[in-house]
Amino acid sequence: MRFIGDIHGELFHYMNIINGATESVQVGDFGVGFMNEYDFMDNLHEDGRHKFIRGNHDDPALCKERVGYIEDGTYDPERDIFYAGGAWSIDWKWRTPGYSWWVDEELSDEEFEAVAKKYAEAKPRIMVTHDAPESVSFSMFIEGTGKPWFR
Repeated sequence: MRFIGDIHGELFHYMNIINGATESVQVGDFGVGFMNEYDFMDNLHEDGRHKFIRGNHDDPALCKERVGYIEDGTYDPERDIFYAGGAWSIDWKWRTPGYSWWVDEELSDEEFEAVAKKYAEAKPRIMVTHDAPESVSFSMFIEGTGKPWFR
């Protein structure tokens, strides 16, 4: 399975990335809400081999209408993978609500509790998300410098 990071609506690049892959999961910031090629996008996903979760730069309502969308809290027992999308946009103040930013870009408290319960029941080997816990960010970057710790 090929995992693909943020493509932000660059479908031509996405097509090149999935070319030759038997399966793929795009892990958010597909660009849903920022592009108009939804029929084309749905056609890329119609055979079920290529799917996506939502990121903070994806319209949650439009994602749910798209072919290939993996709902938050989905567990794939065959692969032992659990999926949860969304994230918080640090630039939300400079975006337009309902156009380039969505109030429900993150799970609500109730949604989070429901997803966390499903996660606890599944106890998956692999967790696929768009965002990482804050503790992971701090451990990967030298605090305050923005430089990776591994340089």
